[in-house]
Amino acid sequence: MRLISVSAAALGAGVLLALTATPANAERGDDHPGSCLVVANHSGGPLTLTLKYPEVSGTWNYDDNEQPTVVADQANSIITSPNGFWEVRLDKEVPRDWTYDAEQNSGQGCNGSWLLTVNK
Repeated sequence: MRLISVSAAALGAGVLLALTATPANAERGDDHPGSCLVVANHSGGPLTLTLKYPEVSGTWNYDDNEQPTVVADQANSIITSPNGFWEVRLDKEVPRDWTYDAEQNSGQGCNGSWLLTVNK
């Protein structure tokens, strides 16, 4: 699976949104159809994410503090969620935060992006 880099400015905007927006969660089904998924691993070690999704499923590996990336398939196509719901499994129990940014990656065919931040 290929990971596509996200600009630091876009990530900064997402962090600002996280500080000012109402809490949201893509695993609870908050509605943002056409959204993408971006992963930031701050768990203190490697992380494996498994995406269980009817259209696309697979496994993605992240190093600790790796630059956040948009999740893409093996053909380098960015994966979007038709209903805004993302079902992810992590290989370890760590705190996770979800933030939605309606502008992030909109130039790459996303209707905004969910940022999944995994912490220690």
